[in-house]
Amino acid sequence: MLPRQLVRPAFILLGAAVFLASPDRACANSAPAIAAGGLVPHREAHITVAKEVVRISDRKVIVEYDFRNDGASDLNAELDFAVPPYQNQWDAMDPALQSFRNLRVWADGKPVEYQTEVKAELDGRDISKTLREAGVDIATFGHLQIGRDLHNATQRVWVADYERLPEKERNRLESEGIFKGGEGYCVYTVHLRYHWLQSFPAHGAVHIREEYVPVVGFTQVPADPGAFQAALAPAAGSTNAWREANAGDIRSQLGNFCTDSHFVQTLLWAQKAFAGTWGEGMIPHWVDYTLDTEILWHKPISDFTLIVDVPPPASGQQTLVSFCSPGIVDRHDTAHPQVHLTNYVPGTDLHIGFFNVPLQSPGEPVAAR
Repeated sequence: MLPRQLVRPAFILLGAAVFLASPDRACANSAPAIAAGGLVPHREAHITVAKEVVRISDRKVIVEYDFRNDGASDLNAELDFAVPPYQNQWDAMDPALQSFRNLRVWADGKPVEYQTEVKAELDGRDISKTLREAGVDIATFGHLQIGRDLHNATQRVWVADYERLPEKERNRLESEGIFKGGEGYCVYTVHLRYHWLQSFPAHGAVHIREEYVPVVGFTQVPADPGAFQAALAPAAGSTNAWREANAGDIRSQLGNFCTDSHFVQTLLWAQKAFAGTWGEGMIPHWVDYTLDTEILWHKPISDFTLIVDVPPPASGQQTLVSFCSPGIVDRHDTAHPQVHLTNYVPGTDLHIGFFNVPLQSPGEPVAAR
């Protein structure tokens, strides 16, 4: 991990679009983010990351690299975009997002056609062959789709690959514990990676750009301000057992954004304002990005920049953005705060929180520390 003094809290009051739960999120009270990251060499490659720019919003993640080969010989390295293992969470997530199927990569401005390697694991055993023989797409849990009735009242899980199977085959897959229930709900874990062979010329540089839509985590915070405060600032404690029980449900998600008392008080003010209008609490959301993949490269990142993109205000709301920064935050461009580091060795992942508040929030922006 980074030394404690290098991890600086960043509390930034910025104009941003209101977070509106998508249909995938609307059917659950909370969902975790999936922390994807950058490119890693499948085998050790003595390549230097001369420059890296990570640009994060709650809509898109863009990462640009300048790789340098200082050696006298050309090098070929297999590069991976490793998708974190995931399971079927149909009530909160679209499998297309979980699998980062929207990933796009360019090398020196030309699109990269990467390969896909996927397997399914259930209780420690590889069931990929069984699913392939049955014609079930592993990464999408059998082309799972979520529908609603004509009145948009009830949900229907539709698993196309499961539905077309003969009843005997369905029963066999259910007896093996791969699917449960009559709707084809599958319970295995997906292990997925995208990879390709990249050439690095001797004494040359290669520019690689990746883009994907992040899997955004979110939660419905307690409408009770006391429980909300206890979740944001657990060190303060609470003597109310009911509040503590409600706060505990979200403390692990909301207690690690490096907030301070001013930030918490602003959120409490917003929580009360929303509760009085909507009768319910805020819905904070966040994007996770793992930086430990960069450690697998040969040397520290010579030039590293993190940029957080914040959309303009919308629907009478703006957003408080808070995250534990690996360095001093430059807030001159309030819509695009950034952190710049040299010879950077990543030691902690990014957990960037977005908190929607009314446009007329009290107080001044809180400075990063």
